[in-house]
Amino acid sequence: MKRFFILMIMVLPMSLTSTGSADDEPKSDKSEKKTRDTVCSSMKQKPLMVPETLTKIQRVLIVGNSLTKHGPSTEKLGWPNNWGMAATAPQNDYAHQLYKKIRDVQKPAGREPELKIESMLAHAIKTRKELLEYKPDFVVLQMGDNLRPPRTNRKDFVDPFIRLVTALKQANPSAIIIIPSLWGRDAERNDLVKQVAEETGSIFVDLRPLSKDPKNSAGSEGNFKHPGVNWHPGNRGMKKIAEEIWTTTIQALNPPPAKKNNPSPTGGG
Repeated sequence: MKRFFILMIMVLPMSLTSTGSADDEPKSDKSEKKTRDTVCSSMKQKPLMVPETLTKIQRVLIVGNSLTKHGPSTEKLGWPNNWGMAATAPQNDYAHQLYKKIRDVQKPAGREPELKIESMLAHAIKTRKELLEYKPDFVVLQMGDNLRPPRTNRKDFVDPFIRLVTALKQANPSAIIIIPSLWGRDAERNDLVKQVAEETGSIFVDLRPLSKDPKNSAGSEGNFKHPGVNWHPGNRGMKKIAEEIWTTTIQALNPPPAKKNNPSPTGGG
């Protein structure tokens, strides 16, 4: 123990002092304090200003593939549940975590938004009557991971997707529509998804950076054995997806700060 404390005493000043000798120590202390204060200040994130639109949500619709909702497939996949695949409980999947964020900002007004979660695969996009009659005002359409050639084209994927978005907007012109990217990193399919978002004026959320981190996959958590299940985001990944959708949506709905008009300097010459 004595050796340990002696080592700490000897190393600590060296690690805190950037340059100079012992004679410069008082100056270094001030400089170091300023550096620490700057680092701490930069680490403090400004709270997101939730736009008023998000505090008036009444009906939430989340439609997608197995990341959003997958029924039981115990014998084939070892998956006995009926929520976002690879989450260990419904409250851990991205859809329910995102809904909680929406619900929490309604609390001051005492509202409890309705929630509808539906399965829909990319190769079978249909403008279902019941989805339009629901008239959601917050919509997430998460599709594309199951899309395979030869359907990776405008006719089989982009056009049906756009028709669905257009119909939802016609059913509720004030609907906020979010279209996340694939969890997979296939460039061609991601471009198609982004194209739908751009052509329909929807909010595009890029999940690809999250999918690159192995810690976000279910395989890193060890709760399931089937590789198909473990490909999906685990509890950590699901949480990150909900956070990314929420943050991107807030940023998209908040108007950009007004630019200050800096008059050009005047003077002689």
